[in-house]
Amino acid sequence: MGADVQIIKQFFQSTETQIQSLFSEQAGKQQIQLDVLRLDLIHAQISGNKWFKLKYNLLQAAEQGFTKVCSFGGAYSNHLHALAYACHCLGIESVGFVRGDVVDNPTLRDCQAWGMKLKWMDRETYRLKNQPFVLNQLKENYPAYFHIPEGGDNEAGYQGCCEILSESMQMKYDIFACPIGTATTFKGIAAMSDHRHQAWGFPAFKGLETLRSQLEQSHPSKTFNSLPNIILGDSENVRQHYLNG
Repeated sequence: MGADVQIIKQFFQSTETQIQSLFSEQAGKQQIQLDVLRLDLIHAQISGNKWFKLKYNLLQAAEQGFTKVCSFGGAYSNHLHALAYACHCLGIESVGFVRGDVVDNPTLRDCQAWGMKLKWMDRETYRLKNQPFVLNQLKENYPAYFHIPEGGDNEAGYQGCCEILSESMQMKYDIFACPIGTATTFKGIAAMSDHRHQAWGFPAFKGLETLRSQLEQSHPSKTFNSLPNIILGDSENVRQHYLNG
């Protein structure tokens, strides 16, 4: 018997979000309204996009009869941290495969306190973690575990991220912007915007052209304005490209 589907649905039922307005003199001069969707305030431990990425992954695990899950992340992984807490609350056993050498820090101590078993993975193997031979070996070693990709980057994570934008947000705003890591959140936001909107992404890593190609294949009708190698929070780059451009 798997984890309780109804309990998981109830746990993820409340997704009230807050919107905070930002003041910018330059934006004001151009009659641009800047607001921030505060996903970090959804939950104390499962904040931001993690709430949406984990929702359908854990539901899928329960529906398939699993009571255990495993996933991947670095030593300071917000994903593993959120997953460990969610599993702790829902009575699901969890294993986290952690990249690199053994370290001790508050993030991992929390994971362990919430019952997550940590398994260290050398960087070379971790780099190949999505290759079939590595995945097959993990499935052989952990056959009773539902496997969640790093960051919740799969169809279930994408399904959850499609719920980030409410109907009222889609009616109010012209442009939706967010940073890009695995691009799961960005793809969900882009999928729920229509011809009235633009979806802007700020990639945290290199490989922009590959990412752009993947996004455009997934959503050929969208216009993607992605800045190469942007440093997140670099207001000067944002100002030059979006306010002065």
